[in-house]
Amino acid sequence: MLGRGRWLLVTLALAMLVSGFAFTFAQSNLGSGSFTAAPERIVPVSEADLDAFLYERVSPEDAALIAGLVARDRIAPRGAVIPAAQRGEDTTIPTLEAMGDEVIDVVVYLDMPALVEQVSISGAQRAAYANRIAQVQTRVGSEIEALGGTVIYRFTTLSSGLAVQMPANLAGRVSRIAGVERLSHVRNYTRDLTETVPFIGASTLQSLDVTGAGVKVAVIDSGIDFSHLAFGGPGTEAGWEAAYYGDSPDCDRAAAHDPDCAYAQPADPALFGPAAPRIKGGFDWLGEQWGSLNPDGSTNTTIITDSNPIDFEGHGTHVADII
Repeated sequence: MLGRGRWLLVTLALAMLVSGFAFTFAQSNLGSGSFTAAPERIVPVSEADLDAFLYERVSPEDAALIAGLVARDRIAPRGAVIPAAQRGEDTTIPTLEAMGDEVIDVVVYLDMPALVEQVSISGAQRAAYANRIAQVQTRVGSEIEALGGTVIYRFTTLSSGLAVQMPANLAGRVSRIAGVERLSHVRNYTRDLTETVPFIGASTLQSLDVTGAGVKVAVIDSGIDFSHLAFGGPGTEAGWEAAYYGDSPDCDRAAAHDPDCAYAQPADPALFGPAAPRIKGGFDWLGEQWGSLNPDGSTNTTIITDSNPIDFEGHGTHVADII
């Protein structure tokens, strides 16, 4: 049994690892169709910090426990949808090749354990192992691109693999590259209301005739990205930039607040307002300048209200999408 202090360390380590995993798959604020994290808004935990935590504050036994818990996160709870590109998913090469020259997203797994699994070695050994992974990734990535694929991302901690876009008919040749363990097709998964309603227990309320009909919900949050595909918008980076910045050459994108930018002007009625498909109204109670940093490092508390609640941070959009 671990003492309370040791459990706290283990919990903190897991939180750090899970936070890093979440940031990896965070959606960019610059476009609702992108899956690239906005780097200017992320403060990553360095490998040195992680090593210091794991090897100076956690015993080898607890480090092994953390590794086991991290490894088990690939097992989905009962009733949950298993995310795309889990190592346990079986992607058959003939199925992919049958898709012809359709460009697909895949994770190309290497036959090298992920760096996060190497918790029983020293920090210097971890650095050397990370360098070996990077060398293999470079070689494999070059061979994939020579075949006609494109390497989108090289994983560094939770996987040794590569995120790749390529014609599906390259699957067999990519799978035969030396050092490749397997391929996994990255798909988009959605839940149907016939699943989600009972999943959250709402069917019990519906049986009592509590359906939510006629209920109005106000979301007080960071705003809403009404250019998002879920809300009737184009769902593209360009669509978000048009809704947030607009096309005026006088809009200063680096300014905390600029009245020439679209966020300070009435929103496009085709996306926001009574005639819009989904988002019928809203209000910006604080403005863009509030919460920004002053030159001296203090927080700006200037409030500039307007009728356009276009979201930059993203949290309000996420909450509204759930509703």
